[in-house]
Amino acid sequence: MVRDSDNELPALGRMRTDGDYSHGAGGDGLSVLDEYRGYVFDGGPNGLTNCHKRLSFSRKELLVEVSEQENMSNDVGSGGIVNPEAFNAYSLTNIMGQVANFYCHSTQGMGIDLYWCRDALHMPEIEYAYTNGVVRTNAYRYVGEMIHRGVTNICLIAGGYIYIDRILQKQSRDKHDLIYGVRSEYEPYFRLNRNPLLKLFVKVILTSRKPQIIKGIENIPYFVDLQHIGLANAYFYARHTDILNQGAIIQLVDLSEENYFEANGENYTAASFLDVVSFSLAHEVSHLIGLRHENAGTISLLGSKRPIVDITVTCDELLQVNLKERASVSK
Repeated sequence: MVRDSDNELPALGRMRTDGDYSHGAGGDGLSVLDEYRGYVFDGGPNGLTNCHKRLSFSRKELLVEVSEQENMSNDVGSGGIVNPEAFNAYSLTNIMGQVANFYCHSTQGMGIDLYWCRDALHMPEIEYAYTNGVVRTNAYRYVGEMIHRGVTNICLIAGGYIYIDRILQKQSRDKHDLIYGVRSEYEPYFRLNRNPLLKLFVKVILTSRKPQIIKGIENIPYFVDLQHIGLANAYFYARHTDILNQGAIIQLVDLSEENYFEANGENYTAASFLDVVSFSLAHEVSHLIGLRHENAGTISLLGSKRPIVDITVTCDELLQVNLKERASVSK
């Protein structure tokens, strides 16, 4: 067999035993040499943890690099909106294990063995002097008190990282672009968190919050608008043609508070929050391997948010999978 061959069949065979299913394309983007050499993984399906594993020449496999922000619990803050009980139940190892087991599930899954490695997250930093004289050495950091302000969903936040600095964007977007050479506020995260040893891994970023610093209103010099929408996203469209700008990003502390806004002040339980995190990861990673929202079923992976144990990936979704053309990898 040629060392660079990549010949896994489109048909899933024993990878999905409940019917005759296929992916849209054969191969998994990994050469025989890569598979034979293997990797040291932090985790994978069926309880695999912290070990070297050679990969299969016949099974479809997906490799995921997860850059996880350190000490995210420091950004939970205080106040009626926060949900430390739910967030403190989060464990990357447990969540990724659930996602890996779902992807390879023989009657519900993607027909893929998913393995993952963890890296620490490197935060982007920008020094900038605003027009009102305020100088910020890191435009992605803000300190204040977490206060829920009723139906406006506007809060002040204590110790949270700031991922979209609207002051910086409005006053000196050119400087942002000059420093990072990008068009999107998220692109620095993908660029700063690329491990050159993991070029064949799709990229996932896990951060704490996605607030926006807005210039002062109502006698408040600066406030943070916690927009609890779009807390899990994948970047793979044409405008993200540069591989370095592609990947999936999820704001986990924000996600733990999401239900407060959606259910009139009722926060997620620990169990329901973990269900949302595992669904979000499985869903966003699926976008990086070809799945799109068109024709999503209500109980499919592209359908409404629900525990992944209750989801069955459909035939139409499986036909969208193309691991050879997966986003966010250096080929």
